[in-house]
Amino acid sequence: LKDSLKQGNIFGCLVECFQSKEIPSFLLSMLKKLTSCPPIESDELNVHHFLEEARDNLGCPIIYEQDIRVVRTHYSEELHYSFRQSGSSRSEAHFFNVNDMLECEEAYNSGYTIALRGMEFRFESIAAIADGLAALFGQPSAGVNMYLTPPHSQGLSCHSDDHCVFVCQLGGVKEWNIFPRSSLQLPRLYQSNGNWPDSDPENQAVNGKLQFLLKEGDVLYIPRGFPHEARATIDEDGSARFSLHLTLAIEVEPPFA
Repeated sequence: LKDSLKQGNIFGCLVECFQSKEIPSFLLSMLKKLTSCPPIESDELNVHHFLEEARDNLGCPIIYEQDIRVVRTHYSEELHYSFRQSGSSRSEAHFFNVNDMLECEEAYNSGYTIALRGMEFRFESIAAIADGLAALFGQPSAGVNMYLTPPHSQGLSCHSDDHCVFVCQLGGVKEWNIFPRSSLQLPRLYQSNGNWPDSDPENQAVNGKLQFLLKEGDVLYIPRGFPHEARATIDEDGSARFSLHLTLAIEVEPPFA
């Protein structure tokens, strides 16, 4: 992957966009070009039925907490950014406007991670990788999320997933902590398993905890059900940089589950 990154023939189109030091400015220009990608369950067989239900949202601006999340973790508490002009309740779709995008710059500069869902729909090269990975695992599809984290910050709090994940570090350095599973039973797809399984992470036994320092070009595999957390950290030369990574999610369906 490191050689491929240098050649720019895998994630190059995305990496090149983040070479500039003016990350918030580029972030704004990218968000303006994005449209909503309604979620589709991996076992959905009737695509026409899905399109019929989702057609009113196709081509719409991106929706907060569906297509994009703005989040940070402070002392183990996950905080979601509150936009000043949302004008909608938690139960209503909050379509992103230009003012919200400008606030994303403020949020990023305040330590918030910008998380974008559905990257396989937004970059052709990422779509090709997602399709190949899904075929390798014999699954209908693979989802790809992007996480842009400012220096010395943590986005999502410690949590576990109901799907397997490949983390591809594209820029900067991120420190990952992977904790032992509290149960021998693996979570099933779409099973609600929340954040850290116990109420107090400090009381969790850390025996068996694994720690990884991901640098540009590194890939980390996290099986489903394993609690994990990540934080942007300093580079080898001691400089503090943003972290950019993609997560490729494999939703394991029966009979493979």
